[in-house]
Amino acid sequence: MAAIKSLVSLSLLTSVLSSPLPNHGASSDVGFSLIKDRAIVWSDATCSVQEITDASYRPDLRWNAVDSQSAWSAVANSWNSDAPGDGQTVLPFPMKVSNFFHGPEHMNCQDVGDGTCNTMIQCDDTSFPAGYLILNSFVSIHQIHQNRYNGLNNAMNQMQNSMGKFTETFAPQITDSALIMREILSSFALVIGLGSAYSWNTVIKTAGIFSNDDWRGVAKDAFNAAVTFAISTSRDHIPTAADLQNDLTEAMGNFVGKWMEAEADYVNKIFSGQVGTLSDLYGLIQDGMQGAVPTGTDLATLKDEAQKIVYTKMIPAAWKVAPGEYSPFILATDNACSSVGEGDLAGHIDDSTAAQTHVCYDNKIFYVVTPEYRNDKGNLIDWKVNSLPGGTYDNLSNGNWGGVTLDDIVISSWDGYKLNGNQNGYQLPDSSEAIDGNGNTGNIIFEAGTRTPGFSGMLVCDIATLTRNLKYCNRNYAGFPCRQFSTSTCN
Repeated sequence: MAAIKSLVSLSLLTSVLSSPLPNHGASSDVGFSLIKDRAIVWSDATCSVQEITDASYRPDLRWNAVDSQSAWSAVANSWNSDAPGDGQTVLPFPMKVSNFFHGPEHMNCQDVGDGTCNTMIQCDDTSFPAGYLILNSFVSIHQIHQNRYNGLNNAMNQMQNSMGKFTETFAPQITDSALIMREILSSFALVIGLGSAYSWNTVIKTAGIFSNDDWRGVAKDAFNAAVTFAISTSRDHIPTAADLQNDLTEAMGNFVGKWMEAEADYVNKIFSGQVGTLSDLYGLIQDGMQGAVPTGTDLATLKDEAQKIVYTKMIPAAWKVAPGEYSPFILATDNACSSVGEGDLAGHIDDSTAAQTHVCYDNKIFYVVTPEYRNDKGNLIDWKVNSLPGGTYDNLSNGNWGGVTLDDIVISSWDGYKLNGNQNGYQLPDSSEAIDGNGNTGNIIFEAGTRTPGFSGMLVCDIATLTRNLKYCNRNYAGFPCRQFSTSTCN
């Protein structure tokens, strides 16, 4: 994949070796209009171009009107081939681009915390309108990532204040509370992938990017590449087990802190000017897409979504490691949706438990529960299912815990189960575009958010499988109480 990216980037750079460098003596006439079929080379265009002076034109028309693609190729070629002259230093890529178009100095876009790349410029701040559009595209991308970074910081602060209540609610009596975070360590990259997909989805919807037929194909590829790049970058920042020691408050803070590190690293890399990332950056700005993103697009909801993503992983993990006789699973039945136990489940679940733990989905009714049972050498004396700590509708509703609901956990787990041939153990791919268990796909990776099939991976089974486990197995067996076997021995 990296080799392909490099070839794409090199092709882009070398295809325009003849693109003119800035023409310092260009005429400043009345400009032109692409709509009127009067084209011009980017280095001859002025800020009086009709599509530049009138902001009501579509961003892609403005981009093409001043030959911005050729301008990008020219600056990329200069970046890769022009060595600094006497007394000159090598500028970081965004500053080089700004300097090339005679724009503002100190556009430190590669630093997510820097404010010098946060303000949109005017066309007259550069000598070339194509440079004006390219630099403002940089600003748009930087704003998106800085808002995301700040949202993560706010999420971390809010969550750290809730960790005591979290353990009391979902894992009462636990002594090593940081074990909860160690349990979800392997999901770190997927957590970041969902966060990246959520913010890009917000941008796509706010800007109406997929409503433009000229953008849809290239935009899908560009945003999927951005999510994939974020996941790849995150692997350099996965917390170690040592990072997730002590209490849950510190461990969770370190977990989200590593997420913030990965976000900052992504911004540094996307603006690095390296051959392997130039095509990714251009994919995000091509055809003026960033011009459709309103300045200051509200990504404040990422604070809530980040919490939801992390809590969706933490809650089942807490049930799994909580002290006590808990074996969390999802009981799937073909009964009609009801708030009371019916059919084979009648007498094995209290009405209050059924009302508080059930989810209706896919023409089935599911219960998020744990078994209680007695057996005697394969003779199942009695059994029932109970609610898990905090695993009730009253607790997982009304926006509590980042807005996680039992529906989120069930739908994601069940759809992953279906995609895995109706069995547990589905491994969610990094590039999953699945939005349900029937094989349907969305526009970008992880579009379904926390309901992406397999993001939650609680065990799922029916009553027959459950009772067979209760007869012949015990809680020490992997996969209990949904372990699949066909004999009278739990093997």
